[in-house]
Amino acid sequence: MYGTVTNQWITSPEACWGMGWQIGMRLQLGDVLTLDGALGSGKTLLTKGIAAAWGITEEITSPSYNIVHEYPGIVSFYHIDLYRVQSIAEIEEIDLLSYFDRQALVVIEWPVLIAAHLPRSTIAVTLQINNDNSRSVTIATINKYNSR
Repeated sequence: MYGTVTNQWITSPEACWGMGWQIGMRLQLGDVLTLDGALGSGKTLLTKGIAAAWGITEEITSPSYNIVHEYPGIVSFYHIDLYRVQSIAEIEEIDLLSYFDRQALVVIEWPVLIAAHLPRSTIAVTLQINNDNSRSVTIATINKYNSR
C-alpha cells in the first residue's frame, strides 16, 4: 500500500518542530497529511513546523474543541483534530470530506475514524513516545511521493 516508509527519532521539542518544517517544505498544494499518536506525542508541535514552512505566522493551536482551524498564509492551511469526534455522521455534518477537494494543505490529527475516506495520496505520520521520552516517527507515503 505505501510507496515509502521512513523511520526517524527525535529527542527534543525543537527537533519535532524542525521535522515538521522539513515535512512542510516537501508538501505540495492539495496534500493531506495525517498525524497519529498518543496525547502529548508531538502532533500539534509537528503541525506548527509544517505551518511555518508554508508561511503561516498565526499561532497554531490544537483544534480539539473547534475540530477545524483554518490559517491563512501562502495557501489555506486546515488543521483538523478528530479527537472528540465520535462518528462518521459528525464528520458528514461538518462536511469534513470536502476539505480534501480544496486547493489547500490539510493536516488531520486522530485520523482513525476517517481512514477509509482519506485520499489515496495521504501522507501518514505516526509518533510514538519512547521510554526515554524521545519520539519514534514513521512517515508513510503513497507511490506518487516516491520521487520527492
